[in-house]
Amino acid sequence: MDKKVIIYHLLIITFFSVSGQETKKSFPKAVEENIKFYNVYSNVAYEKGDLEKGNYLFDTLVNNQLAGTKFQDYTLKKIYGGKLKLSLIKKPIVIQTYAAWCILN
Repeated sequence: MDKKVIIYHLLIITFFSVSGQETKKSFPKAVEENIKFYNVYSNVAYEKGDLEKGNYLFDTLVNNQLAGTKFQDYTLKKIYGGKLKLSLIKKPIVIQTYAAWCILN
């Protein structure tokens, strides 16, 4: 295997495997600290048509940097009026988001 490829993979693994497990990092902070690196390498992968590497980078970002982070105490609008703070919800919740630029497989 080419030395550059090995070094590239080691850098990615090292970068993404350093996680703030000592204290729970906020989700926005984790995104801010990692998104530029992810964007650079994933854009290159997707431009080359390497969906496997792009998906690997995304999974690595999510699993090693974003999983376990804490959302800020956002206030949500209720469907039938009123507001609700995330901190008042005592059950696990799923927040589904969508962006038009997302790549669909």
